[in-house]
Amino acid sequence: MFSRSTSLHFAAADTPPQLTAAVGELREVVELLDDGGDIDTPTEVVFAALHGLAPLRHDGRLRPDHDADRSRMFVRQFAA
Repeated sequence: MFSRSTSLHFAAADTPPQLTAAVGELREVVELLDDGGDIDTPTEVVFAALHGLAPLRHDGRLRPDHDADRSRMFVRQFAA
């Protein structure tokens, strides 16, 4: 929705190695739930969901007393 511009390239030849490594770690976790299909798309969806939840929570734009509920819902959705 609202974001600052960045010169970082994602999923490109010039993606910084730190970003590639971080997404690789996330991919390994998502791969545990894999059914043998495309693993990159669900990894991108998890990354996008976390990318949205984390800054909204950090900026106080979500109800702080519902963090655990959101976490459970997030895990339940992706582990189904």
